[in-house]
Amino acid sequence: PGGGYGMPGGGYGMPGGGAGPIPTGPLNSAPGSGAAAVEMGRRFLGQNSIDIKGKLPHFTAAGGQTNNCADFVSSCLESQGLIKGHHINVKEMEKALIKQGWRQIPLNQAKAGDVWMNSSRGHTELVQGFQNGRLKLIGSNNDRPGHQVISEGSATSGVVYTRG
Repeated sequence: PGGGYGMPGGGYGMPGGGAGPIPTGPLNSAPGSGAAAVEMGRRFLGQNSIDIKGKLPHFTAAGGQTNNCADFVSSCLESQGLIKGHHINVKEMEKALIKQGWRQIPLNQAKAGDVWMNSSRGHTELVQGFQNGRLKLIGSNNDRPGHQVISEGSATSGVVYTRG
């Protein structure tokens, strides 16, 4: 689902593409909310993943040009105080979420700020919501081999974790 080398959200022509200025003002969503975490991530739509290091709080670009999905999700959540610690590996992040009281829910109950992972736990994205039988996602996704951008996508399978 989604496109772009098998990753939801991957693909060319993402909305918000191009390297423009990154908004740095206050968020419109309530601080500490899942919506604020999504809004934080959306500020970087269309940006090369590696280029947001130093702009997105906590983001380390640990994967270089690729493999930054958990780093991105963790940074968005951590910037709003929704998780403790910084996680750059999907399986390690899943363990941390469970330890911090996050629980798995059906996809159709997902809301902004929840965490989606594919079934193999090889990729993760931040949930923006659930519409028309699909999860709307945002994450650091492959747009070509060895390169990631922040983009939106969707999924109809996988697992979702929510707080509490």
